[in-house]
Amino acid sequence: MHELPLLIFTLFLQGSVGVTLWLALGDAQASPRNALLPAAGAFVLACLGLLASALHMGYPLNALNALRHVSSSWLSREIVFASLYLAALGLATLLMFAKKPGWKPLLAVAGLVGLVDVFCMAQIYIHTSVVTWQHINTLVLFIGSVGIIGSACVAVGAPSRINLRAAVVIITLLVLVRLVMKPVWLGRHYSHGQHRGDIPSRSVTDAGATAHGASAELVRFRCGHAVFCRGRSEGRARPGAAGQRITDCG
Repeated sequence: MHELPLLIFTLFLQGSVGVTLWLALGDAQASPRNALLPAAGAFVLACLGLLASALHMGYPLNALNALRHVSSSWLSREIVFASLYLAALGLATLLMFAKKPGWKPLLAVAGLVGLVDVFCMAQIYIHTSVVTWQHINTLVLFIGSVGIIGSACVAVGAPSRINLRAAVVIITLLVLVRLVMKPVWLGRHYSHGQHRGDIPSRSVTDAGATAHGASAELVRFRCGHAVFCRGRSEGRARPGAAGQRITDCG
C-alpha cells in the first residue's frame, strides 16, 4: 500500500490534465458558466493528486529542496511544471467564477503545461534500471491515461451526445494506439532479454527452462520496481538520492 499515494498522484494529475485539454480545445463559444464546474473539478483532482504525492514523500517538509536540481532532475521538473499547471488552472477557474475574459487562453496554457508535466513524469520512469519501463511505451501509456481518464470524466460530468461520441472516439483511438505499441514493446523487451541471456535465442523445448527464464525476468522486474519506489520516495526528500539508490538488480 506504500505506492498507493504515488498511484493516486499519477492518475489524478493525468485525469486533471485531460479534462483541462477538453475544456481548452472544446466549443469556442462555451460560456464560463458551463465550463466552471468541470474546471473546478479538474483543479480539485490535481490538488488531491499533489496532496497524495506529498504523503508519499519520506520527508514532505523538505520537498522544496527538489527545486534546486531543475537542470538535471526529471523529478524536479515534474514538481515545477505540476505547480505551474495548478497555478494556471486555478487562475482560469477564478476568471470563470468572476465572469472575466481571458479564461479560455489560460486553459490552453494550463493544458500545455500539464502535458509537459506528464512528459516529465514519464521520463522519471523511463530513466530507471527497470528494463520494462525503458521504452517510449511508458510515455504512450501516460499520454493515453490523460486522454482516456479526461474523456471519461467529461463524458460522465457533461453527458451530451456530442461529448459522448467524441469521448468514445478518443478512447477507441488511444486503445488502438496501445494495441499497436504492445508488440513493439514486447519485441524490444524480448531482444533485450536475449542480449542479456535471460531468454534463449534458439528454440527451447524444455518447458522448465522456459519457465525459469520467465521467473528470472519477473523477479528482476519486481526487484527493480521496489528499488525504484524506495528511491523515488527518498528522492523527493533529497534530490539526487533516487539516482544513487537505484541500481540494476540483474
